[in-house]
Amino acid sequence: MEIRGEDWYAEELGAVRHVEVTFTDVDLSEATTTGAMFERCVFHNCRFNGSTHTDSAFVGCDFRRTSFFDATFAGCKMNGSVFDRCTMRPMTVTGGQWQGVTIRGTDLSALDLSG
Repeated sequence: MEIRGEDWYAEELGAVRHVEVTFTDVDLSEATTTGAMFERCVFHNCRFNGSTHTDSAFVGCDFRRTSFFDATFAGCKMNGSVFDRCTMRPMTVTGGQWQGVTIRGTDLSALDLSG
């Protein structure tokens, strides 16, 4: 399944579940998720700017040229995901699981991922 060019600005997505979905040019700016599950999804040229994700999972996902400017991930599971040439500053991460995550071509200077 593919979702292309949609505007989900400020949407409250709740506990949605997406498996093997490709998101291309989707605006998720200021969207919120709580308990959502994204499994083996691809996010290409998407925007998560100012979005908030709580206790959600992005497992085995592929993020390419995606912007996370001012995004917040609290208690999220990101295991096995790949970030390639993404904008990740500033971004807030508290708790969660980030095991096996690969980050390529991304400036992480001054980004606090200690939580």
